[in-house]
Amino acid sequence: MSATNRPPALSVEQFETTANLAGTLVLDGREKSLFSAGFIPGSVFIGLEGNFTYWAKHVLPDPSVKLLLVVPETQVADASQLLREAGFNNIEGYLEGGFEAWQAAGKPVDEVPTLDVARFAADFKGGKVAHVLDVRRPDEFRESHISGAQLLPLEVLRDRIQEADPAKAYHLHCRSGYRSTIAASMLKARGSATVVNLHGMIDEVFEAGVPSE
Repeated sequence: MSATNRPPALSVEQFETTANLAGTLVLDGREKSLFSAGFIPGSVFIGLEGNFTYWAKHVLPDPSVKLLLVVPETQVADASQLLREAGFNNIEGYLEGGFEAWQAAGKPVDEVPTLDVARFAADFKGGKVAHVLDVRRPDEFRESHISGAQLLPLEVLRDRIQEADPAKAYHLHCRSGYRSTIAASMLKARGSATVVNLHGMIDEVFEAGVPSE
């Protein structure tokens, strides 16, 4: 990508001011564990380690949305190019210094609590998991799913997000944790207060004794 197509670097204050404008969305492309540990409130996660272009098309609003990027400096050009390939051309800028600069400035931070397989299984068996939201594809769900889980595939979550009750405390999962981190960010941005995410393989959850259907 040429330098002329690279979005501008924005200071924390510039970034915050722009993020508060109507029609603007903060897109965080860091690795899922980094995002879950701390992110700018209202951000939507699509990690560059996954199928970034595909999920941009299925997760982001229409192409008129104005985007602000939170990605490592070395990945700004790649993220911008991939977004343009997906049809998103309104990239307003990226956060100079990354999320660390936001933290250092003492700005608000949100997080998505995560559980590994052992903790998820223990909580499920202990009755601490009331509502499981499975964001895999329907064919994956039909093959095997956690007993009592609600299916809401990530591909359609943008358009059917109202099917997830914002008053419920959800435990989310997919196959490995990438898609469910995207879904968790969408639910948090929508206003869901309590979202917990599984970072681990769903097959290992079944092996740990969580009942399946």
